[in-house]
Amino acid sequence: MKKISLLFILLPMLVMSRQNKAIIKVSGHAVHIDPTPSFNAIVSLSGSYSNFPSEVVGLEEMKIRYREALKKAGISWDTLKESPNDFGYETLGYEKEGTIYEYRTTSVLEMKKFLTIKTFGLQHLRSFARFAIDAHEVKRLNELALANAKDKAVAIAAAMDK
Repeated sequence: MKKISLLFILLPMLVMSRQNKAIIKVSGHAVHIDPTPSFNAIVSLSGSYSNFPSEVVGLEEMKIRYREALKKAGISWDTLKESPNDFGYETLGYEKEGTIYEYRTTSVLEMKKFLTIKTFGLQHLRSFARFAIDAHEVKRLNELALANAKDKAVAIAAAMDK
């Protein structure tokens, strides 16, 4: 019986001692800038979302307008690949004719310029960036993120006088 009562007496003291400890939760970050990124955009060209009949503005007319818009933006028509992945517009299941184009570049500015182009029948389907991080870079980034988190924790602890 004495052991049980002693345990109840010590338990509040243990809880009180734990309350004096400061727990600081922080997250750290590190920035990686890939020297050789690849930016891709896939667009479609069709009259699918238009009320005009295909005789008024056909696919060939849309291609001419799109070429002019690209030229005006300073982007060469030759940089686009029609029907990437060896399949084209028919996979989208739309009723009107159309085509798909893919644009690739390593320049952020060029990609931004490409994505601002607007013309009749153009839809931006998808855009993404690809970059690679090797094992050495992952280790370095982890170390930088941990150092960043530690700096934050030290600053918070100092402000708390801990």
